[in-house]
Amino acid sequence: MREVSDASYMMLPPFQDEAELIEVVRITAPLRHVNAEHLAGDDVAIWEADEAADALKLISSLPDGELSRCFLPGWGIRAHSSTDLLFQIAFCFRCNGARLWGPGVLGKLNRIHSIDSDSAPAQELLRRFRSAMPTVDKPSPPPIKGTTWRRTVRSARVGSPWRPRGGCRARRARQGRLGDRCPLGTGGGRRGGHPPRPAAAAR
Repeated sequence: MREVSDASYMMLPPFQDEAELIEVVRITAPLRHVNAEHLAGDDVAIWEADEAADALKLISSLPDGELSRCFLPGWGIRAHSSTDLLFQIAFCFRCNGARLWGPGVLGKLNRIHSIDSDSAPAQELLRRFRSAMPTVDKPSPPPIKGTTWRRTVRSARVGSPWRPRGGCRARRARQGRLGDRCPLGTGGGRRGGHPPRPAAAAR
């Protein structure tokens, strides 16, 4: 086994082979994970058997990188044996950091490790995290209030024979605007509605 001080890749606990199940967590409160006891967030997926083993192999191949001062992890995992929680890791792909901790993680392993977030293993791990997110259909936005009325006015202005039910005067009365002019632009007095139609010209 490589010494921690000489490691050029992400070091995992020696009991990682006991992991049978991995919970994938979308972290919702990144600020608390600098020294939090538990990995908190939304559980988005469970990896078991070969899928879990492949994920741990990928994590152990993450090369060292330049660790930034900030640590705002967005993703994490919980590794379980058949009976117990083994360890947890919170990943920040922006600051090149991965915090490893858990019941049996001791010494220099229990800390924030540096990783190269631009490396191929890191990008593949991030892709797997993102693909684990469930897809949610976004609901259609509600109709904009007044859209139907604006279409009605425009149709009347361009010569449509249809008019709002009840006429302009009745509608303005319902809205308390009886003294306003007709919004269709067809004239009308301040209080009398539309003027009388002129007599037809002699042919």
